[in-house]
Amino acid sequence: MHLPALNIPDLLIALWRATLECDVGDNRASWDWAVLRDPKVWKRHGYLVAAARSYLPSSFGRPPRNPAEKINSGYKAWEFLIYIYGFCPALLYGILPDVYWCNFCKLVLGIRILHQRVILKVELRLAHKVLIEFCFEFEAAYYQRKPSRIHFVRPSIHQLSHCAPETQRIGPLGLSTQWPIERSIGDFGQQIRQPSNPFQNLAVRGTQRACINALHAIYPQFSDPSQPLRGSVNLGGGYTLLRKLDDTHRPVQCCAVGSCLPEGCCERRAFDIFRQDELGVAEKDTAFGWGGEVKRWGRLSIPSGQIARSEWVEKQESRIARCVKVWQRNAGKQEDVFGEIRYFARLNAASGPRTVAMVYLFGPPDTSLVKKSLGVVCAMEYTGIAKVFDVTAISSVVALVPFPRDSAAMADERLQSIPEGAGLGEQRRYDQPAFFIGWKYFLVEKLGLLISCMGGGEMDEEAEEENRDE
Repeated sequence: MHLPALNIPDLLIALWRATLECDVGDNRASWDWAVLRDPKVWKRHGYLVAAARSYLPSSFGRPPRNPAEKINSGYKAWEFLIYIYGFCPALLYGILPDVYWCNFCKLVLGIRILHQRVILKVELRLAHKVLIEFCFEFEAAYYQRKPSRIHFVRPSIHQLSHCAPETQRIGPLGLSTQWPIERSIGDFGQQIRQPSNPFQNLAVRGTQRACINALHAIYPQFSDPSQPLRGSVNLGGGYTLLRKLDDTHRPVQCCAVGSCLPEGCCERRAFDIFRQDELGVAEKDTAFGWGGEVKRWGRLSIPSGQIARSEWVEKQESRIARCVKVWQRNAGKQEDVFGEIRYFARLNAASGPRTVAMVYLFGPPDTSLVKKSLGVVCAMEYTGIAKVFDVTAISSVVALVPFPRDSAAMADERLQSIPEGAGLGEQRRYDQPAFFIGWKYFLVEKLGLLISCMGGGEMDEEAEEENRDE
């Protein structure tokens, strides 16, 4: 927990900002990796991080605050994880020199692999390989065998070389972190109501918690998470359709491209293709009650413990939770695609109702960038092409964050009009939670998703306010 979330970020940020101690035999002007030392560049970088907040689903936990303003004000370990291993590979592309950026991508790849709940042997070998390479290349690029820079190579750098072997010995390290105990300490601390006698009060609270846990263990039906919510539809396999539910059937619309092109741009055409390929119904057949109209549903609970929402129910100011990873078959092989859910619907079929999602797709990833970053940075354009998927093809809720339009993000035209000291509330162009055709977005997936869902599913939208920044 502390190694990737606190120790490594503390070192990297200090190097990039040139705030690390400089020996008398060294010169900060020679630090070509210190791309964030300029206060204006650091401020605008912080703005990009804070502006990405609206694109992070609530299931990702607390979003990182503006590091230029809050990094010394109780910046949480989870904020560092999303900021360093989620945002920085894309936001520093073209800014951090390639030799340092490619080295950093190896670190990110290794940490992402080690945060999985199930790690294949080939993945573990890859993680060990890239982390070893990161350590050697870090010393060659930053330390450069100069005695005046020996303090750059902290013990935390060496410790990375032991992470993969320890994972093989004791299992995924994410299962043995301090997150649960620290969360328990925080919960118990909030329950203390007698400052004059806190330890006795804490003992009573602990006894009460133990009794409640014992009752739940004896009678698991008391805390059965499978109890259906009012108005929900259990689809099986961990999928549950949740309200909001449309009050009537409505005709499907064409997508934002604005014309019914034959290659599947139109929602009606997408439904016809799905019915023909998946249900075996002729394109013009009106069997099973299909008349070009659907009754929309708003949300879907998926096996990962997340709640996928639709554009139909999300508020403009909320954190987007409608971008999903979906699998499809292409030439007999299964591949992952990404898209924005517009709404869910149920179609009648001979075998019974089929629950589907209307998804507006993103294009294929930039292959050159994927190759250069070892798969760490996955950037893709929003195409707005409509396609219908069975909801069981949805594997997880992801974040797709606007990618800076040019390699020099600090010269982006969306930042030109930001006055000195402008707050996020005064500038709503970059962080407007919407997707635009032709714009490029980069992928951010939650670290340790399958580990975090072991503690229960995502909170419902009524509790989202608890995740908002202070």
